[in-house]
Amino acid sequence: MKWLILLAIVAIIIIFAIMRRKILERRPVPAPPVWESRHPLAFEQFYDRYYAESGLSEAVVFKLVEFISLTSGIDYKLILPDDSLDDFPKGSLRKHVLEFAEIMVKATQGAAPRSGIWFDPRIETVDDFIRKLGPLAARVEERQRQLHHG
Repeated sequence: MKWLILLAIVAIIIIFAIMRRKILERRPVPAPPVWESRHPLAFEQFYDRYYAESGLSEAVVFKLVEFISLTSGIDYKLILPDDSLDDFPKGSLRKHVLEFAEIMVKATQGAAPRSGIWFDPRIETVDDFIRKLGPLAARVEERQRQLHHG
């Protein structure tokens, strides 16, 4: 009797393992990351195509793209404005972006305390990040320039 119970348990485990494997095999293979299929875009072309009319300097846009690149581990030449922050590797890019935004807001408020600077934290894409933080980054850059030359 014990052997029959033991044999039944082993059979159930084997059937469960086979079913689990078949379920896992049915899952579609994930698509390769978009970064692997993208052609590099020189920063000058990136800026001219997407931000030349924005009023933001090349230096500010480059620093923001470089921040995303360094934080995510993706070469800046592969980053495009409509890339979602959630698609980047290292999963916590959104957290880093919001921390960076908070630092920028505090730095600009240091220049003009209680100036009422308000920041919209809804940042979904690289473009959101650049367009919302660009003006703040430009103010910080200008303040630093004044401190060093003033």
